[in-house]
Amino acid sequence: MSEEHSEAVGTETIRLERSVDAAREDLWLWFTASEKTAQWIGPWHFTDKERGRIGLQLVAEEGAPASAATIRRCEAPSLLEVTTEDAAGSWHLRVSLAESGVRGEATQLVFEHFEVPVPMLSDIRAGWNYYLDLMLAAKDGLETPVFEDYLQAPSEEA
Repeated sequence: MSEEHSEAVGTETIRLERSVDAAREDLWLWFTASEKTAQWIGPWHFTDKERGRIGLQLVAEEGAPASAATIRRCEAPSLLEVTTEDAAGSWHLRVSLAESGVRGEATQLVFEHFEVPVPMLSDIRAGWNYYLDLMLAAKDGLETPVFEDYLQAPSEEA
């Protein structure tokens, strides 16, 4: 996990990495098939297929708000880049999947969120770590993680 300064003033890029015991093609479905995304971030549907516009129901968020997204790049099964638009603003996101391990039975997952306002880095990083772990738990049939476990405890003053 790392942050890089971006061109926008006062923003940074969040980069999260996971090594996943799954073939890249199988993991790809957890980011692109609505019945799979419904298990961790929310189901989606095309609102304008020609323009790559989708509607997404954010099931893990309070009130399960709707979000709109535009698919910027989709290169199956290795790269998905979207821009989301909702009450939180516009977010530029990218998921890259690369084969790793012998015979491609493992995948290196890289998730990036570009131009994150510096004051929001900690909370947004925690949220994306939670969502990625939620996806992996759903994929593997494991216990659902608890979001509060991802938040940093406030520092105690002496």
